[in-house]
Amino acid sequence: MLELTPELRGELCVEHALGVWSAWSLGNYYRLFKLYERGPNLAKELMGLFLARERKQALRIICRAYVTLCLCVRACTTACLLCSYRPSLSVATLISHLKFSSRDECLTFLTESNAVLDSGQNTLDCKLTTAVL
Repeated sequence: MLELTPELRGELCVEHALGVWSAWSLGNYYRLFKLYERGPNLAKELMGLFLARERKQALRIICRAYVTLCLCVRACTTACLLCSYRPSLSVATLISHLKFSSRDECLTFLTESNAVLDSGQNTLDCKLTTAVL
């Protein structure tokens, strides 16, 4: 990458590729999926080769992020409500954040990932899904 000239770095495809590499290497999934959504030429198809893996990793991170820190005064050794609270997340939010093209595509991904959904398939149970992922 050090060998890239400034004019080559300024080209749309190269700039996009460098952005994808940067987002992926930093674990910035929000930026990675945004770059996927608006990639030039055949970038979207190329990124599609590894996107399922990155979506699954992002889903793991999203589910784990819903763990709240222990707010107990004492050092908590038992699973109190505050330490194990993991709410649900709407499927619509996942569609938006993980840049799925349709609800069906998202539900297929969640089913293949063994994610736990409610009976209406509108909400992801983060606590149970974390155990499976």
